[in-house]
Amino acid sequence: MWCVGTLTQEYRQRMYDLLDLYAHPLRPGEPVVCLDEKSKQLLKDSRAPLPMRP
Repeated sequence: MWCVGTLTQEYRQRMYDLLDLYAHPLRPGEPVVCLDEKSKQLLKDSRAPLPMRP
């Protein structure tokens, strides 16, 4: 669960800066980095894996 803090002018400015960043077009020369808010570790497969083929 998350909550929004007090909507100060600084909060709004940072939110709009982030939304502007998300609206930028994809540039092939720049890497795309995605981060999850929660750290999760895959300990096993969720489905049976397919056998390998040559």
